[in-house]
Amino acid sequence: MHSALVRGAACLLLLAACGGGGSGEEDEAARQARLAAALGARLLTFGEPAGTILDARAGGVVAGLPLALNADAATAIASAAADGGERLATIAATAGMDPDGFRAAWDADRADAFARFAAGLESADDADAVRDELFLDRLTALPVHPDGVLLGSVRIDRTDGERAFFLAYDVPAPPVRTEEVVLAQLDRSPWQLAAGRSEGNMAFLQFRSTRSTDVEGWAWVLPLSAGSVGAPAAPPADGGAEGDGERIDSTVVYLIEAGPTEEPEEEPFALPDGGRPLPDGFPAAFLLEGEQTVTSLVWNDESAGSVWELTLLTPGSSFDASDAWRDRLGAEGWEITADEAVGFTTALDFASDDGLVRGRAEFDAFAEDGDYAQIVLRLQTARSGPN
Repeated sequence: MHSALVRGAACLLLLAACGGGGSGEEDEAARQARLAAALGARLLTFGEPAGTILDARAGGVVAGLPLALNADAATAIASAAADGGERLATIAATAGMDPDGFRAAWDADRADAFARFAAGLESADDADAVRDELFLDRLTALPVHPDGVLLGSVRIDRTDGERAFFLAYDVPAPPVRTEEVVLAQLDRSPWQLAAGRSEGNMAFLQFRSTRSTDVEGWAWVLPLSAGSVGAPAAPPADGGAEGDGERIDSTVVYLIEAGPTEEPEEEPFALPDGGRPLPDGFPAAFLLEGEQTVTSLVWNDESAGSVWELTLLTPGSSFDASDAWRDRLGAEGWEITADEAVGFTTALDFASDDGLVRGRAEFDAFAEDGDYAQIVLRLQTARSGPN
């Protein structure tokens, strides 16, 4: 999680550098800022599955955070939109719309429709009465530092329906003073601190929602020297850096991760095209013959030998796959040293005829698609002599 937070902080600071700009030809500074933002966006989605969507906004908050923080309210609104009646009329009126218009907006863009409802509820003459009528708690919001200047925000929509939100604020106060405020904010209902680390001019805090087990967050407080992008212009503050009196302000990066507000549609499993490539020197290529696809590979080559771990998929049952491997090992003259079944899993231990290669293969049904068997292969080789 620290690596994701670092990537998010870098991306947000790069986005802030892209603010402004004018008409006419793109000057070199604007071009570099645009490229930096593109690089930040690439880093932020590094390691995410294909199909992940990223939305970024410099100087503003991306859409969807209120919806993600209020799953119970979203469920109630979805039910009202489906059933109609007085609840939908109340929700729509709060959002400044008629029932049919709100239902259409909800179907088209839940995040936008919820934001309209939340804004209307906040400005309502009697918000408590509206919540009571709809059996809703107070809506949850992220408590950001009251003096923070928003640099930008990023939303990542993952293929499993989960969402991650990064927000970055500059604060005109030293990190230790900023940390005190953030600590107090994040340990007040409906938020609760879970862990933290504080040293030097930096702090890292983990917190969670007390209303939803699907919402958790992290906050990072770090120093911001005067003159940095987005740094508030102000005279030196009490508690600033000692020595030359240079002021050190703070940047606070928040990360919120939330579960899906609705169940995503499950896509049918598709076998990876071609599988993972194997480096030269794989010591048991005969085992991979036929219709088998390598989906993951970990290997390490050292002076004493090599270690390999592969995951393969093959059509058919795990019993058929283990029978085929028994035949291949026997035909190659390799010895099966153990053959055991545990539940529906079959495990084969084996060794090459010269004893330089030893391995274990585990065969089981593939959880995502019953038409395939999954094989986990682990091999260890020993050097026969000097390299």
